Amino acid sequence: EQHLRSGGLIVVIDDFLVPGNSGDDPDILDFKTSWILPSLTTVQGFQDAMPTGMRLVHSLDVGAQYDVVGRNYGNGRPMPERPADPQSDSQKPKEHQAWRGTVFRKRLMILKKMEYRLLVFRKEA
Repeated sequence: EQHLRSGGLIVVIDDFLVPGNSGDDPDILDFKTSWILPSLTTVQGFQDAMPTGMRLVHSLDVGAQYDVVGRNYGNGRPMPERPADPQSDSQKPKEHQAWRGTVFRKRLMILKKMEYRLLVFRKEA
């Protein structure tokens, strides 16, 4: 932000938690422990963390705009099963951390607990 001139833009494309979902939801908790950078927040939470003087000027639900669930996840059919707990004896060899993260991301997108968004912030004078 300090390197931007007045009117400069910061563009962020990332996954965000849909407002109204509980942080203690099992899928959300498992996503956070499986994803490499588990910093899932709402758009409002992200906006609140931006430095003073950065204003949200555009927010696009890329997932809805480009039908991510339909194109990438076959419209959610079949819904992927929850992976076994990594500490359990029933975990299969392919069920490593990165694989678990993608399964939970897919579940959260299909269940509309997570959204894929493009945010544009502008530095005000």
